[in-house]
Amino acid sequence: MVKAGDWKGILKADPTEWLLEDENPVVRFWVLRDVVGASEGEVEAARNSAIKSEVAREVFHLQKPEGHWMGSHNMHSPHYRSTIYQLTLLADIGLKASDKRITKGVEAVLKTQRGDGSFPGHDPRKCAYGPYDIGLIVRFMHQFGLGDDPRVGRMYEWIEANQTPEGGWVGVKAACNPMPRGCLNSTANVLWGLATSKNYTHKKVAKKGVDFLSKVMRSPKLRWETRNFSYPQFWNFWVDDIKLAEIYLGLGISPMNRVLKGSLNNILVLQEKDGRWIEQNGNYPVRELKEFFPRKGQPSKWVTAKAMIALRRAYG
Repeated sequence: MVKAGDWKGILKADPTEWLLEDENPVVRFWVLRDVVGASEGEVEAARNSAIKSEVAREVFHLQKPEGHWMGSHNMHSPHYRSTIYQLTLLADIGLKASDKRITKGVEAVLKTQRGDGSFPGHDPRKCAYGPYDIGLIVRFMHQFGLGDDPRVGRMYEWIEANQTPEGGWVGVKAACNPMPRGCLNSTANVLWGLATSKNYTHKKVAKKGVDFLSKVMRSPKLRWETRNFSYPQFWNFWVDDIKLAEIYLGLGISPMNRVLKGSLNNILVLQEKDGRWIEQNGNYPVRELKEFFPRKGQPSKWVTAKAMIALRRAYG
């Protein structure tokens, strides 16, 4: 049992000082807000530096005048370069809807929303619906401060109406590995969005989703893949133990629960002796942005900060 306030005692070493260096203003902002517990003024000053960082400037440089990134009709494709991915990254960086560039991007996405609250799948030939995307959209809408938008309410309605009896969500209308009646990636992203909303803690729809997700994650192959920590490329596209911990913690799962405890233990196991975590997947596939993220096998401030935040939420 970890004593409250003594959570850093479980670490192999404390990387906080490294994370607070000025070299990465986004990570510094995260750590001041979510690990250190700095004052409101200090956190806001750090956020202002983060939203003016080079990575944020480059993402906005790639934005089209109409508000979208890449094509205007498919908000998901191509992977990593399209509108939904860029808004997910900007939301993490700390941008808010007060920035007109954000509202233009959001409106470009919401123009594709259907009457029932859903969104098209990333490949219309395979996916009638896009639960994978709807989870990311719910998440960044809340991060941008737009969680009360009635169009988010319609997303909730679709999510609740289209959960399978087994607890998952399906995008591809075919047999879905590793088990039918639910897609792992889609289900994880829907729950990620609900975890950010704060409206679904302990709710039945969330509990069923968590039960489905934990059942799928028992596959030995998947349990190994969740150890491949990465940010941001596979963070959004796949599922790792840091993302799972965010989902479980956001939905009110206790750190003593077996499924969350397993993810937290894996996070601790993969910490290096110097206190840092490694980018396991790399290299970031967007040419204009890859210089901002570590290559495969390198220590990553991004991954380290995310791991520290999850551990602090669980044990702090």
